[in-house]
Order: sequence, then C-alpha cells, then structure tokens
Amino acid sequence: MIETSILKWLQEVVNNEQVLLTPINGGANNQGFRVSSGTEQFFLKCFEPHNSRSLSKLRNEYAFASHLCKAEIRNIGKPIAYSEELKVSLFSFIDGQTISKLTASHIDAALAFIEAINTPAIFDESLPVASESPATLYGFVDIIDKRLERFAQLSLNDNHQLQSLLQAIASRTRQIAETAEPSWHEQLQKTILSPSDFGFHNAIETSSDIYFIDFEYAGRDTVWKLLSDFFAQPAIPVPLENITRFLQSAVFSQISQRRQEFVTIYELTLMKWCLIMLNEFIPVIEQRRRFSWNNSCLNINNDVLSQKKQSQLEKSMRYFAHIPEKIKTLDKYL
Repeated sequence: MIETSILKWLQEVVNNEQVLLTPINGGANNQGFRVSSGTEQFFLKCFEPHNSRSLSKLRNEYAFASHLCKAEIRNIGKPIAYSEELKVSLFSFIDGQTISKLTASHIDAALAFIEAINTPAIFDESLPVASESPATLYGFVDIIDKRLERFAQLSLNDNHQLQSLLQAIASRTRQIAETAEPSWHEQLQKTILSPSDFGFHNAIETSSDIYFIDFEYAGRDTVWKLLSDFFAQPAIPVPLENITRFLQSAVFSQISQRRQEFVTIYELTLMKWCLIMLNEFIPVIEQRRRFSWNNSCLNINNDVLSQKKQSQLEKSMRYFAHIPEKIKTLDKYL
C-alpha cells in the first residue's frame, strides 16, 4: 500500500490527481510501481525508508542517470523527479520485457552501452566512486574480507553447510592474498563510468532497443571490477567465450595487457558473488527484502525468507563448486 504522502507528491509531480499505481514485483531491495497518468506512464521507485544507505543510493542513482541523460544516452530510464524526504524517485516507464535468453545482439548492446558512456566527453570527475570500487588490485581481497566479517558477527553454529562454505571461501582468498605481487598494491585509476551492478538482470528489451537500469551503485570505477562483475553475475550468466569481444574494446585495453592477473581477479570476483548470494542471512538486508516484497503478513514473509535462505545457500554452494571450471574456461579464451 503506497503511503498518502508519496501519493500526494506523485500527483504534484505529474500534475494529475488521477493516477493509477500498479505494483511491479521482482525487486529485491525496493518497491516499484508502474504509474499511469492519463496517456503518460512512469516508474516509481520507493527505497526502504529506515535503511541508512537508502538516501545515498537514491541520490547516486538519480545523479548518474541525470548525467547520462544530459549526455544524450537514450537507452536508460529518463529521470523525472525525486524526493529525499520520502526516499522515492520517478523515471520514465520502459515498456518492455526482461531478458531470459541471451543472444549475440544482447551482448553487443551491453558492450556498446559501456563504450557509449565512456567517451571522453561524458566522463565526469565530480561523479561519486562506484560501490566497492577497489583502490588497488589487492582491494579485491579486501572486498571479500569485509563481506566475510559481516558473517563472523552472526551466530551460525547450527548451519554447518554455511559455515563450511564461508571457511572454504576464506581459505582460498588467503591463498591468493599470500601470492599477490607487489604491483597489486599500486593505485588503480578510476577512469571509467560504470553502472556497477551491470548485467542483463538489470536490462529491459523493447521492440527497438535494450535499456539498462538500476544505477544505485554506479559511478567512477576501474575496468577490472566492471569486466569481472559482468562475467561473474549469476542471475543471467554471460558465456565466457564473449570476453574476447570486450578485450578488443579500447575501454578494456589495460586488462588486455595484464590478462593473467585478470584470471585471479575474476576468481576473487566469483567468490565475492558467492557471498552476495548469501545476503539474506544478513539482518539489515533481510529487512530490505521484507520491504521489497510489500507484504504485511509476517508469517508469509518469515516462510518466504526461510525458503529463500536455503535456496540461496544451495545456489552459492553450486556456484563455488564450479569456480575451478570457470577459471579453466577463462584461461582458454585469454
């Protein structure tokens, strides 16, 4: 149920008291609504009001989208308005479908989008740094360590499967850290713009184009993180055979010169995603999940969360087990 204050704000923004809101299901962190106002359609995004990071994510997404829109990047949702007080934002509505089966044209569109937003004229030093953007290559180790610390604060004595998985990730991370070259501590330049959580799980296909959405974590980033995340994202996996097309792009020329180091960075990124899949076990993220489901029934939410935790744990375990195979495949294409 949408709050009265949000509805009133929305009516003022679209200059119409007669608006129809239709919930859009599928979000993991926020609530989304399709807004119909006369002949116009909008997308309303409501952030979890009690989360300490909601305001920064709201500002970040709106600023990044506004910057791209000003640069005439067309295949994004156009930002319309936002309210820091209500923690909501309004974008143009993209009338299309989610992508379930990848084709070469989809992957070409993703690369074209990254190249388009990374022309020299678009880059802006004033934009914030992307979420979890490492300062050095060793920073990819630090990312995993920080995520593991969140689990160390929880009582997991009764979940041996989860404990075993976390220990395996920690052990492999330490092995990599102990063999890191001195160059891994050199400063990385954040010379590109990245949506950060970039992948086809955040894309909408229309009859004429592919649109990319969700810029909450976007900003100035390193090519290492963008490329490794794109090929590690588990929701709609991108086959590694396509990585050669990305390495041929000028955007990723730095990685082309250090390909074997990228193999290790990719392995660390895969383990990071194993931990991201386990987010439902983190209390603050559990609260965001409950908010995004937009369901007032506590028993239903508890049951859904319990099932989700087990499902995500099993998914993460399978993902971790396949890491050696993925590293071998990547090595072949490099």
